[in-house]
Amino acid sequence: GPFGSSDFEAAYEAALEQVKVPKTRAKTDTLDWLIEQFLTSVRYKNSSPIRKETLRYQFDWLREQAGDLPFARMKVRHVEALMAKKSGPAAANTVKKNLSMLYNFAAKKHDYEGANPAKLADRLKERNGGYHTWTEAEVARFLARHGPGTKARLAILIALNTGMARQDL
Repeated sequence: GPFGSSDFEAAYEAALEQVKVPKTRAKTDTLDWLIEQFLTSVRYKNSSPIRKETLRYQFDWLREQAGDLPFARMKVRHVEALMAKKSGPAAANTVKKNLSMLYNFAAKKHDYEGANPAKLADRLKERNGGYHTWTEAEVARFLARHGPGTKARLAILIALNTGMARQDL
């Protein structure tokens, strides 16, 4: 638990007494328990460090919202209610994707035979128009604002004059 919390204090006291703290605090068959099971899986362990960090952050949000609820009783309406708590369509669709991944994991590794409510939930439409391409006037305004020798000016000149992909810049 977070520093100073009752969970932290209990773990600290147990460590001082050299008593083994149970690996999980979650009740069996809750969403929190399923997430903990996934976090010990080979699939999670084989993920890249940045993917692990992202999943942890996203799973912490799910735990906060619905961790104590039994995952086997979750319905499509519950998934969509969780999705509605996010502030944009991409974030909401990420909730759907992560829950679907957890249910697939439960079916594969823990003999869960129920439906995958996340798979049946409706995806939100995301903007398909791509990004706005700057006009020459917008580029000129940016260059006027960021004078010679600035990192911002260097970055845009590299982007404009090399043709590099955004991720390579």
